Amino acid sequence: NMAKILTNQQIKKNTRLTFGTCQIPTLGLSAIQPPSQHEKHSRFELVLDCITLNSAQIQRLAALNLQQEMVQQLKERNYVKLQIKETESVSKPPLPPNTLKLQQFVKMPAHETMKFAEMLYTKGIISYPRTETTQFTFNEDRIQQILQQIHGQYQQYCQKLLNSVSYAQYLKTLVKQKGKTDEAHPPIHPLKYQQLDGGEQIVYDAVVRLFLASVSHECVKVIQNYECQLGKVEFHATKTFIKEPGFMEILYGQKPEVIPPVTSGLLKEVKELSAKQVQHVHEKMTQNALIQKMDEHGIGTDATIADHIKNIIERGYVDKQLQAEEAGGGITQLYQKINKVMVSTAFRAWMEAGIREVIHGKSASVVHDDVIREAIVVYDN
Repeated sequence: NMAKILTNQQIKKNTRLTFGTCQIPTLGLSAIQPPSQHEKHSRFELVLDCITLNSAQIQRLAALNLQQEMVQQLKERNYVKLQIKETESVSKPPLPPNTLKLQQFVKMPAHETMKFAEMLYTKGIISYPRTETTQFTFNEDRIQQILQQIHGQYQQYCQKLLNSVSYAQYLKTLVKQKGKTDEAHPPIHPLKYQQLDGGEQIVYDAVVRLFLASVSHECVKVIQNYECQLGKVEFHATKTFIKEPGFMEILYGQKPEVIPPVTSGLLKEVKELSAKQVQHVHEKMTQNALIQKMDEHGIGTDATIADHIKNIIERGYVDKQLQAEEAGGGITQLYQKINKVMVSTAFRAWMEAGIREVIHGKSASVVHDDVIREAIVVYDN
């Protein structure tokens, strides 16, 4: 009984049952699960002496017949012809960090990240941390000045960048990249070095690494694609090797890897063939996934997303792992029954877009009136 659930939650937590135009869509993203998939599938796994390959998903009944055919073929000849194609892939460095990227990168609750970030800002150690900007708002000379001010464990990496061939010219191309801008604040970047500890050190490290990644070189990868066929089934596998780490070195500690030479068209002995049942399991909501979804749907801003997540945790609607509590699921169902639009991310995104246009003076008063009028209609219902 929904009323009983909500009443018990109110007594147990001593909290109010609330509605917020950002809070409830945020809760909806955590509490509303996609429908389960009941169709049963299998995937074949083929083990060779050098690599394991997989087939695409196959409907389970059809897979039984295909497996019998492949087993029979292996009795006649226990090998397959392995084709290998090698390509090179270049990944550009990420854009300079804004609030959203910082919250996703730091392994702590988003509101705690912002608490420590604001402490660092008030001490003059990092720039203003509540910003939507993801493009450079300063030139290459300023970037080099910032690198020269970074000391401690990152000083050697900074010097390597500054001493690399044609780095100043490379920076000129980076600063021309277009990202988002809130037209008020630059991307988050370090301002000076200072010995820190605890949460401040964790957040400072994140700011430095994210900023250094944005001014680092590209990452070059070598991708080897493996293919073979057994009976009517095609098998595939991919191996990726880091040739030049670039920004991946400072961001994830990547180093250059040994890339094995490839020879395509060789016959390879089959060590094992097996069928694996494919389980359609819903992944649990994580903070990073929720932040990303809120950003995609326009729920709140980079500066307020952490507060909305904190609210639904403190009010007992979700637990600290962002899994819906009984009351969270109940209140979401309640608002859906009243009016599905109230839980809709699309409605909130529409409101945000209209308000943003009014703020920036891009819309006439009629848009302002329409936003208010439509919102009132929803809440009146």
